[in-house]
Amino acid sequence: MRRWPLLLLLAGALGAAALLLRPSPPPPPRAEPARHVVTLREVAPEVLLAGRLEWGVAAVIHASSDGTLRALHARHLDAVAAGQTLFEIAAPGLEDDLGRARLALLQAQLQLRQHDASAQGPEILQQRAQLAEVDAQIAQARRRADTMRELVAGGIAPRQELVDLTARVEELGTRRFFVQQMLEELERRRSPEARRVMEDQATLAETTLRRLERAAAELEIRSPAAGRLLLSSGAQPGADQPRQVGEAVRRGERLAVIADPARPVVVARADEADAARIRVGAPARAAISIGGQGEIAAVVTEVRRNARPGGMPGAMEEYLATVELARGSDSLLPGAAAVVRIETPRRMAMVVPLRFILIGGARAEVQRLDPATGAASAVLVVTGALLEDGVEVLGGIAPGDTLLELR
Repeated sequence: MRRWPLLLLLAGALGAAALLLRPSPPPPPRAEPARHVVTLREVAPEVLLAGRLEWGVAAVIHASSDGTLRALHARHLDAVAAGQTLFEIAAPGLEDDLGRARLALLQAQLQLRQHDASAQGPEILQQRAQLAEVDAQIAQARRRADTMRELVAGGIAPRQELVDLTARVEELGTRRFFVQQMLEELERRRSPEARRVMEDQATLAETTLRRLERAAAELEIRSPAAGRLLLSSGAQPGADQPRQVGEAVRRGERLAVIADPARPVVVARADEADAARIRVGAPARAAISIGGQGEIAAVVTEVRRNARPGGMPGAMEEYLATVELARGSDSLLPGAAAVVRIETPRRMAMVVPLRFILIGGARAEVQRLDPATGAASAVLVVTGALLEDGVEVLGGIAPGDTLLELR
């Protein structure tokens, strides 16, 4: 009975050895990689860019003088009317100049009035009265002399009385001469030239005061257009801190923007390759992250280089594309994230399916088959737009080349 376990073990060992010694079946044949022949076909790729919503700019408001913000009469995003007062600027230097100009004008006007009053002063009036009195006495003495001459001629009156009256007329004439001289001297001291100088000084003082008053009126800054007020130095809320009362400002500095919600735009960043394909006037569609508007029809209005101070030499240029939306809405608030699809002109291009191209960072390569040897080799290619069925290839391969699928 003890032999049965040994026999069973021996039989199991022989069976396992037979399984191990049996030859394994040959592996299935390996499938050949798929091939793609490069051809040219017409494409109209879209440029997909990310950006954010902004309102159209109706007007930009700048500080009219150096100073500090004395008052803000509207809040951020408030609807404002044209002509509405928005800011008041305190300019101590201008206020001091205004006080000095007012004082200078008062002094010039007082000096002019004193000159005019002195021209009719007691001394001149007295001399003029004396001159008039002497003239009256001379006239009276001449009439009496004429009468006496007739009486002397008729032998009625003695000649001596005529001699006395003639001497009286000469005496009055001498007196009149001295009174006239004194009057001319007094008037000469208040000459027209002196008055003209005073008039010029008064005119200059008034002109200076009016100029300063106009500058002071500009310290009250009114809205040049109707729209929404953005209390920041750019058209983007959050681009910097809104202005605060007491903040120092400089003449010409940007204070705020009057935005037009009816003309919203999306400003999106684009690299150099995408910017080269975008054309002003190209149709586009924009999807806004908030507002529930769906895609909104739009049009490209501007493509410009974004100057970045302190950029690294040789770095890729960055561009900004502005896309104006066909309609606005109160729910479309500036700062919302947006994605825009911009149509580009139709053109002939090589399109490679994604499974035939390896893209890593700034590099892209394909496996190109050599028709002479049948061997495949990696080839670097230049890519363009991303399409629904592949990637546009701009260079590195040519129509007619055969590519192998990447595994």
